Amino acid sequence: MVLGSAPKRLEDEWPHLWNDSNFGHIRDNNGFFTSFTVIDKNSEYVLFTTKKSTGTFGATINIKTGELGKPYTYSGNDDLRMLSSTEKMKFYALRKGDKGLQINKWEFVGKSIFDNAKIVPNSTWYGLCSTTPVGPEELPEHVIIKTECKHEIDWAVLRGFNDGEQFYLFGPKYIHIFSDDVFERLNRKTNAIHKSYDGFFVCHADYGRIIMFLIAALLALTLLTLLLYCCCCRCRKSKKKKGEEPTKSVKNSKSRRTKSSKKSASKKSTPAVSAFGGSNAATRRSKMASKPSPIQGQT
Repeated sequence: MVLGSAPKRLEDEWPHLWNDSNFGHIRDNNGFFTSFTVIDKNSEYVLFTTKKSTGTFGATINIKTGELGKPYTYSGNDDLRMLSSTEKMKFYALRKGDKGLQINKWEFVGKSIFDNAKIVPNSTWYGLCSTTPVGPEELPEHVIIKTECKHEIDWAVLRGFNDGEQFYLFGPKYIHIFSDDVFERLNRKTNAIHKSYDGFFVCHADYGRIIMFLIAALLALTLLTLLLYCCCCRCRKSKKKKGEEPTKSVKNSKSRRTKSSKKSASKKSTPAVSAFGGSNAATRRSKMASKPSPIQGQT
């Protein structure tokens, strides 16, 4: 079953019903007997019924308009489970009999459920049977409806409905599904399907919200990436500035060393240049060499 949207709380969906004093009194005292939906020529309704022994009537709300209508109470003694139907002015009921589950069909007599209508069964009680013996925890493969069952079914049914083609009976663990032909064609078996709640209900996702969430996430990641990039750029610039200062000082020291070495080299090369180019000292040495030495060796 595909749900068009997520379930809503009753007070949010029908605040007029939730704030009704009679409904609030029954709700607070756990006085509801059963609830089910009914369709008439005008609209569709939810009936919250009570037992007559409680001394109070239930509540009925128009699903389309949210207006409250004629309430109903149950005067019988059976512990019934009402099954909603798509047929106008009709519904089904389940009860625990001496031999397992029993089912029959009920209807509203009148033009609408509020027009002096009364509720009466339009069929006898039939047994909901299995074609083979089943234990308390076993799930039958086939279902058949008879006046008397040889192999009865003893499901614990909490709620249920008929969609015009199949019955859906909600138990504590499983949803039991089978064709409604068994009610119209007695003594004919039909396949029974048993699904878990997780495998039965499928909610449509709100794709608009998902897309908006993804876009917001992408924008956040983009901004985060830009911030990290800017931080990295600033770190690189600061490192470059710190690295340039010692480089300049090294260059300056090198230039100073080069200049000093040039000066010292020029000082040392001056006499060599004068001797090589004919300085006064060299002239004096040549003149002195031409004179006879006072100390001479033997020839």
